[in-house]
Amino acid sequence: ISAYTSKLIISNTDFTGNGGISETDDPDYSHLFYLEDSSLDLTGGKITGNAADKLFYFEDSKADIHGVTITDNASVVLDVDNDSEKVTLTECVLGNNSPIKYDEDVIVDEAGTLVLNDCELGDTTFEDRAMVSGVGSIFGEGSLTTIFVIIALIDSVVSIYMIVLYKKKNAVSAKVTETEDQD
Repeated sequence: ISAYTSKLIISNTDFTGNGGISETDDPDYSHLFYLEDSSLDLTGGKITGNAADKLFYFEDSKADIHGVTITDNASVVLDVDNDSEKVTLTECVLGNNSPIKYDEDVIVDEAGTLVLNDCELGDTTFEDRAMVSGVGSIFGEGSLTTIFVIIALIDSVVSIYMIVLYKKKNAVSAKVTETEDQD
């Protein structure tokens, strides 16, 4: 028995020019796909020129998206609010999306997990809380492009760590120099 109340299977289908930005105070009002307790298998096709608040919203759902090009949308690409479910993108292309109501292209909340396998990401931004606060997880597997993007996401945290480590190392060197000067 499946834990999901609905299952969507879509192959080689283009979604272009759909949706509109909601004029309500609810920022989650318009979606291209809103999945709750559902499963999505999406293979091939293009998602371009759409203007929903969010293209994909996942709540207690899972998705396998393979070989889909998602570009030039005025929407958040993925909002994974998933309670330990997994959204996997394999060999997908994301880029040049410009969400009107949000600052980020990809948002990973709660215990959601986003897995990127051999994807091409151009001009794609991720919600900071997905990496910095440890809420949610993003995993990159496969191409160097994907791994580079994931590394870039945590660059600020790594930079802070390196600065602290560098300052500590310099402080130790200064003490050793002072001791040598005294001899």
